Amino acid sequence: VWLGRALIAVRSLVAARRLGQALKITEAALSHPAAASEQAELRIGLATIYNLMGKPDRARAEAQWVLERADVPESAREEASALLLRSLAGLPDQQEAEERARAVLTARGAGNAREATAAVGVLATLRWRRGRVADALRLFREAVSGQWSAGSGGLRPFGAQLDLAARLIDIRELDEAKTLIDAPVEDVSMVGVADSQARPVLLRARIHMIEGRLDAAGAAARAALSPDPDTAAYFHGVAARYLRARIALRRGDRPAAESWLGRLPDAILGPATGQLPAVCGLPTAPAG
Repeated sequence: VWLGRALIAVRSLVAARRLGQALKITEAALSHPAAASEQAELRIGLATIYNLMGKPDRARAEAQWVLERADVPESAREEASALLLRSLAGLPDQQEAEERARAVLTARGAGNAREATAAVGVLATLRWRRGRVADALRLFREAVSGQWSAGSGGLRPFGAQLDLAARLIDIRELDEAKTLIDAPVEDVSMVGVADSQARPVLLRARIHMIEGRLDAAGAAARAALSPDPDTAAYFHGVAARYLRARIALRRGDRPAAESWLGRLPDAILGPATGQLPAVCGLPTAPAG
């Protein structure tokens, strides 16, 4: 009973973007004896939290633990598979992410819908970063289309909708982006629920900026800031600070912009950024 309550608490805290508290509860629960299925749920929670905190190496380890066990439920394996792809996409060297995504789609007859959709999304992101815009958009749309979701009741991962919306904002296709952002949330996975709390707000902030509505953009960016002081590197909080810096620059307030930029992790400007722009909805320019 206590473990079930712990899992409910973790999901609620992740949804509220209180990742530090969620991490403490999960780690404490794992210190107690538990069945493999219960450990799998907790480790899926850890993988989700680590991905959101910008720690893909740790997320990969937790997801792999679940996948290496033969005594865990299939549903846990499916979620762990998607989380593993997400974590691999966040590492500096993304060769493994591409190889696994290709392997998943090659064997998709034996795979699961969530994993296949995640694989398509990873390949789309890699194409975008290489400047293959048309190919990337085709894959992003494929991930959103629902064709990979037939095996899971037709539920589209919310992250796929937002990934496409972010790239459409990059190329100023704002009407379609707004439709995707406002679409109903069907994905009830832990990461899907977490995404639904902040990513749409961040994407709307970007749209407001493009439309010249700086007050609305600033309000949206403030709303996306994490209330948890222990998660300074939390993806959505980083994106919100970055957007507030850009808004300040648009207003001509250089000191405020420098103040917000000073609150960003050093890694945001380096190769370790990994999946940060795509996950947060930060503006990205394809290579070339």
